[in-house]
Amino acid sequence: MRMSTVARQFLVVVIGMLLTARSHATQPAAGQGDPRIDAYVRGEMARQKIPGVALGVVRKGIITLAQGYGLANVEHDISVTPSTIFQSGSVGKQFTAAVVMLLVEEGKLSLNDTLPKFFADAPPHWRRVTVRHLLTHTSGIPDYTDGTIDYRRDQTEDELVRFAHGLKPEFEPGARWNYSNTGYVILGAVVRKASGQFYGDVLRDRVFGPMGIRTGRIISEEDIVPHRASGYRLSRGVLKNQEWVAPRLNTTADGSLYLSLQDMLAWDAGVRIGKVLKPESWRQVFSPVSLNSGKTFPYGFGWSVENFAGRPAQRHGGSWQGFKTHIARFPEDDLTIVVLANLAQADPEKISDGVAAIIDPKLTRPELKPLPSVDAAMEGRVRRLLADAVAGTLTAKEFAYVRAGFFPEAAKAYASMLREAGELRSVTLLENRELGDDRVYTYDVSLAQRTLRLRLAVAPDGKLAAFNLSPAPSAIGVVAPPSQSPTPRKEAAAMSVATGTFDVKLSPQTLADGSADATLGRLSIDKQFHGGLEGTSRGEMLSARTAVNDSAGYVAIERVTATLDGRKGTFVLQHGGIMNRGQQQLTISVVPDSGTGELSGLVGTMSIRIADGKHFYGLQYSLK
Repeated sequence: MRMSTVARQFLVVVIGMLLTARSHATQPAAGQGDPRIDAYVRGEMARQKIPGVALGVVRKGIITLAQGYGLANVEHDISVTPSTIFQSGSVGKQFTAAVVMLLVEEGKLSLNDTLPKFFADAPPHWRRVTVRHLLTHTSGIPDYTDGTIDYRRDQTEDELVRFAHGLKPEFEPGARWNYSNTGYVILGAVVRKASGQFYGDVLRDRVFGPMGIRTGRIISEEDIVPHRASGYRLSRGVLKNQEWVAPRLNTTADGSLYLSLQDMLAWDAGVRIGKVLKPESWRQVFSPVSLNSGKTFPYGFGWSVENFAGRPAQRHGGSWQGFKTHIARFPEDDLTIVVLANLAQADPEKISDGVAAIIDPKLTRPELKPLPSVDAAMEGRVRRLLADAVAGTLTAKEFAYVRAGFFPEAAKAYASMLREAGELRSVTLLENRELGDDRVYTYDVSLAQRTLRLRLAVAPDGKLAAFNLSPAPSAIGVVAPPSQSPTPRKEAAAMSVATGTFDVKLSPQTLADGSADATLGRLSIDKQFHGGLEGTSRGEMLSARTAVNDSAGYVAIERVTATLDGRKGTFVLQHGGIMNRGQQQLTISVVPDSGTGELSGLVGTMSIRIADGKHFYGLQYSLK
């Protein structure tokens, strides 16, 4: 029986809806619908085991990409969209800084005000700590995330400030830079003292409103929050829900915000044109802090301002309760990239870096190479530190300025990582540079089983200010920072990308039972691939429509006979798409173990788009 006219018309519409990427720009741009970006993001999500990601790209003030990938909630199978609500983590600090600068402009506080002005019972070592020191992480007040605070105890803001009274200062105010969430918690209390309002209320009324940030707000687990994502963590490779945190601890000014991708894009638009604050205030926000020595450190007020790939950059990441976030702004290139993820071990900065390099190869992070000159004394110290790490004999005295919390958990995790990697073979110096008052060294540490990347910073007094071990970039597997996941994960195969165009012919077929059904359709698929993948495919598609406009779905299987990377063979593609009231979700994957001939062992995912009447594909794959 021939297919009904209604069903045939429906298939044309649904296929167009499901295969066409939604456009958020008024004109074409490098990031818009780029299959390389889509393939890269999906590949990173698979490699890092991230349930869901929201990605935004803005070029010259135009949103060229605003897309959700994967799942906002795994248990209920809810897809990520640009309106999905994520937790901000420390990306929220830039909003706190904006609130502080509003009060500075109004004369309600000064950057040079010391803490006793706001806290009559301030301890003696707070007497020279200023608001500027808190904003720039140069106060010397330790980070509360060192394990000394009970995340399950519900404490008021005043109780948290009193808790901070008892933290032993790490250095004289302004002498060094060391990241401190505690400093921003105190800033929230300063805002309340100066304005008479909770910092979140000032933020809502004075920043979110004028900026057009419609769904940004303080975290609340008891409130009904539409489109709220769930946060996750990996425990020995198994996905788990985030751990519970006391409600009031999720209202502090160090990054306790709900924000969607749409909110972050509205924030970027406001920052770009200097909204809310005066130009001089924005200049200070993005200026590197001056240390007591006269040298500068590349951090402003809630933003890192260190150059990236030789270009000025304004960046910051966040990590909290099963969420990781990152925003990168490149002012000279008029480019912004926002990545929001719902996994504690995710690396959104890596996704951001990769997307930046795809958009503009000049923004590719420079590859570190062996330096011609070697610091023999430092190499000897590195070898000794690695041996001490394996033996478990690192001392807190030598690690005087390393961020609080290194002992004991991080030290134990590094010991385990090094023991599993085997005997030390060589250390190769890749970087030797100045950062603030410190000297930063980067080494590749070659061991029997793998190569690790070691970054350490040495203060003027010879004590360590940083010590970080991670897989070398050539090792594709991701190992989260020890404080998050001390168990290294297995490495994955390196991924390649093939791009090009394809021609497709879809022919209506009779349903298996011979019936005519206006809501169901069956099509044969004939494709011709051109570019990195050269060949043909044959397959079938089943589709379904609903009574609701812009809601439909399809599934398809097709066998591809082609040449890829100079190798000939066949493999099977499986794909499916859903249009849920206009929100699209499309996945196309190589069926595991379906490769034959020289394509045996092929794994990967494909993205597709339609532009100007042409079909484009991007295949991210690995081939053993």
